[in-house]
Amino acid sequence: MASHDRIDRNALIHLDLHNTTPILRRLHHRLVAVFEGHEAGPSFFECSNGWGRFVFRGSWLAGPGQSAIGIRVRHYIPRALKAWTGLHRLDLAPRQQQVALLFSEGLTVSEISERLGISRHTVPEYVQVIYERLNIAPNREALQNALLS
Repeated sequence: MASHDRIDRNALIHLDLHNTTPILRRLHHRLVAVFEGHEAGPSFFECSNGWGRFVFRGSWLAGPGQSAIGIRVRHYIPRALKAWTGLHRLDLAPRQQQVALLFSEGLTVSEISERLGISRHTVPEYVQVIYERLNIAPNREALQNALLS
């Protein structure tokens, strides 16, 4: 995921390890330099793409002097992607899901109607149905919490 900018279902099938290897090699060289007493950059690396932000942090597995290192990868998922994933757990029709996501991201009624090609009067109706169906308080924060939980 850290080596692919595109988000699609086939992106993870065809991983290009050449994009990830330099990251791991850089971490290894930094750890070796620290062990040998040379100045080196920190033993971590960050990269961001459509999948989110990835932090690779290297450390010695058995202590300095050993040849084995461990790489811990932390993946921070973008809020919009996490909300999009949360939509599938909710009992909403596809168009209601689209409105819920856009509304929770802070888009105005006009922006949502323009983006989805629906009437300006339809959007508030969808929003009201969403609040009722999810049984939540009628505000964006409650909707965001419902999508992110």
